[in-house]
Formats: sequence, C-alpha cells, structure tokens
Amino acid sequence: MQYQVGTLGAIPQLEDRTDEQLLSETKHRSAARAILGARAAEKYDATLARRYFNEALAGCNPRERPALRQL
Repeated sequence: MQYQVGTLGAIPQLEDRTDEQLLSETKHRSAARAILGARAAEKYDATLARRYFNEALAGCNPRERPALRQL
C-alpha cells in the first residue's frame, strides 16, 4: 500500500524499528503510533491498540485520516 508523502508516508521507513524506538519518535509521531497500534492489535490488546490509533488520528493530517482508519 502506498501512502502520500505526508505523515503516513513515513510508515514503511519506521516499520523495522522496535517499540521503544517508536515510542521515542518525535518527527513522525502519528506514523509511529499507527504502527504501535497495529502491533497491539496483532497481540489482541484492544485497549492499547485503540489508544495508539486515537493518538495517531489526532496527530495526522485530516486528508490522511481515512487511510489511517483502514489500518
């Protein structure tokens, strides 16, 4: 899946980082939170996944929100 150049465009670059590195990410914070939310969803931790996805939604551009909701 290809994203625009904005915040969610950084997702492929951040996917190989650890959870601790993603938590300390400052430049692409919403992309890092989206990755953390997806990892929490894979672990069936719904409350943590929802918290990370809500943080990612709050920080991203309104045009990128539909693409983030599909994650």
